[in-house]
Amino acid sequence: DDPVGVTTPDGKEVKFGGGGSTTPAAVVTAINDLDVVQTSTAWEKFKALREDPRVTRRTAAYYGAFHNQSADLTRAALQTGIDDLYTNFGGGVISIPSSTMLYAYGLRLRSNVAFIADTFGPGLEFGSGGAAAVLRMPSGAPKSQVCAAVLNAGGSGYSTAPAVSFSGPGTGATATAYISGGAVVFVEITDPGEGYTSAPTITFTGGGGTGADATAIVAASLMYSTGAAVNNTAMSGITLWGPDHGGEANNSLGLYLHDSIGAVMSWCYGYGWAFEAVHHHKGGTLCMVGGKYFGANRTAKNGWRVGAIYSGGDDSYFGKMEIGAAPSGDQTNLRNAAFVQAGTAGFFESCVFEGSDVGMAILGGNNNVFGCRADFNYGHGFLLTRDNITASPPQTNRLTGAWGHRNSRYGTNLFDNFRIESGKSISGTRVSGCGSSNSSGDAWAHRYGLFDGGAQTKITGFYDTGAQTKDIDGSAGYAGIDVTSLDGTVVADTTTGATLDAKGKSMFRLNPTAARALTTITGGTNGQEIDIQAQNGNLTINSSGVGAGQIRTASNAPITLQQWQTVRLKFVLGAWFQLGEAQRNAYTFTSPTTTRTLNPATATAADVASVLATLVADLKAAGLSA
Repeated sequence: DDPVGVTTPDGKEVKFGGGGSTTPAAVVTAINDLDVVQTSTAWEKFKALREDPRVTRRTAAYYGAFHNQSADLTRAALQTGIDDLYTNFGGGVISIPSSTMLYAYGLRLRSNVAFIADTFGPGLEFGSGGAAAVLRMPSGAPKSQVCAAVLNAGGSGYSTAPAVSFSGPGTGATATAYISGGAVVFVEITDPGEGYTSAPTITFTGGGGTGADATAIVAASLMYSTGAAVNNTAMSGITLWGPDHGGEANNSLGLYLHDSIGAVMSWCYGYGWAFEAVHHHKGGTLCMVGGKYFGANRTAKNGWRVGAIYSGGDDSYFGKMEIGAAPSGDQTNLRNAAFVQAGTAGFFESCVFEGSDVGMAILGGNNNVFGCRADFNYGHGFLLTRDNITASPPQTNRLTGAWGHRNSRYGTNLFDNFRIESGKSISGTRVSGCGSSNSSGDAWAHRYGLFDGGAQTKITGFYDTGAQTKDIDGSAGYAGIDVTSLDGTVVADTTTGATLDAKGKSMFRLNPTAARALTTITGGTNGQEIDIQAQNGNLTINSSGVGAGQIRTASNAPITLQQWQTVRLKFVLGAWFQLGEAQRNAYTFTSPTTTRTLNPATATAADVASVLATLVADLKAAGLSA
């Protein structure tokens, strides 16, 4: 029905096709003086025909399933002399063993249709790991894998983690249970298996307890691995094209790699997946550069977190990508994300995370995020949290030059541009030179620029515009943000109270409507410095002592600030101490013959002019005529 052939020098074609087996019925005969070697398979015949120097147009077509045909599918056979490769798979799976190293040249892979077409771009390679390590692509009716386990009940009495098993219409799925306080608290899929036409039953055995119960979630993957890990897979110019239907009823997933090492995807694209466009479970050193990925197009469902990309491996790199997902509608759990980083030591640069419940969810530690943006999300922009409470908490993550913009689309004053979740034992986060903002034309605005519920957080150079509650804040009882500077955070205050809140602040411009005597500053943390600038003459800073939040001026006396005068204070061991030039109560000016003193708190313009005139006259008399 779809013959494909090669054109001979006299304009005639040789056409042949097969029915999906390794020895398809095909006959190739000689046309004019074109001799064709009669070989045992259509593929061998095509190779012989292709290599004839008189053939000017070469188009390869191979019908059927490629399955462990290492003799036919050699690297040289597919690379040499083929201008275009269009392959229509009539059944079975693509199962390319590592010894053959299949290369294609820019493919678009469509879900639920056994079809690969539209050749462009530099190529695709399936990787190493032994003959059992293959990427599979089901055709015909989708055959699903287990991608998650939702815990319904943790049970009780477990002294050790119980074994997890799956029973149902499929094979190969495995999982690990984690316990805390005698109950199962998390179930991690370790191999998705294959062939599950419906969700299998999960059984917990052993561990000394009872009552644990979980539901398996299956996904129909376009391409997947199971059993032996597929390592060193490389794809370039590939489009993973999903059915573009929302909700779990579709259960679609693009590429699922488990325990994979060294996978590379450059300038690929993924669209229209209910779950992940790419799911990388465990393993490490995944490298994804360029392209756009859109997935996590599902409605509200509690129990597990998905992203357009889910990375569970370590030491991976992601750069120059646009990644988006849909909102789930679940404002409590926020289970959808554009990107889920569950691994550690990842490196991200110049990526955009958009359109979902959360832009980027960081669950692992020691990740580095440079120059990335989370915008137009319905919940938080960047979220540091932890799903498995028995796993290591996300420690020492670093966000540098990141931007949270136009998040909290579910509603004004509900969600944050940056959020470090409280109660998750998160510590050591470094936030440097990051920004938070909204758009004046939006019908929503974020709650906090940054909410810090962790410990030992260090924030430098953070700025926010448009926060509805506060630009920076911490959880209840949190002592304050450990900062060295918070450049650009300027607070304008016209009140007249004796107390000032300095949590997360670096600069105050005070314009009290009546006389204000400042005696206490709350929210300080060791090393924090603040500048207080008077915008009128109504402000006095009292030297109240060295108790909690009290102020100690350089002269241990009250300072009444003149308009635009600035005093710098530093928080040390519970109290604020005056620093720098603003400590001086008087300035001394000396010329060869004269010494004059000015008090900056009381000097008038005439006093300054008199001092300057005297100094200039003395300097001229000394011979400095210029």
